[in-house]
Amino acid sequence: MKKKLTILFITFDNSHNVDRNSFYLTQELAKISNLILWHDAGDISEILSKINDVPDFILLNDMKESPEVTGWPSISIPFGMIIYDLHYAINVRKEFIWGNSVPYIFSIYRDTFYEWYPEFKERLRWLPLYVNTHLFKDYKLEKDIDWLIIGNITGGVYPL
Repeated sequence: MKKKLTILFITFDNSHNVDRNSFYLTQELAKISNLILWHDAGDISEILSKINDVPDFILLNDMKESPEVTGWPSISIPFGMIIYDLHYAINVRKEFIWGNSVPYIFSIYRDTFYEWYPEFKERLRWLPLYVNTHLFKDYKLEKDIDWLIIGNITGGVYPL
């Protein structure tokens, strides 16, 4: 049997938020890995000294979805970051990626990522958007509403 990877996921606790995508991701990661959650800001070396296991991989949630963690160049453990809203603080993100030599970037938007972050194309690992299929499913109800409510349709980012 394969050994499960130990993943340190650095993220805010959004289990009580309306948008719980990161929480659902956390639940799925816990099924396939030895998941360690971290919710506080700090230096990554100090964080690693406070947890019991040495992770095989460190996953940093989107900059808007995680505490500020510094010291990335000082570690040898592979790590990556998630980018959700590509249009948010593009230059700050690029500086973070360059300054910390982020080797892996996970984004739910592949094509726009290639367009807006072409210098990081080889680092991208496409992570299609995930949903909680226990909530979002066909409830076999009669459809009697002729309207569709959708989210942000900012041109070029979320095209219809």
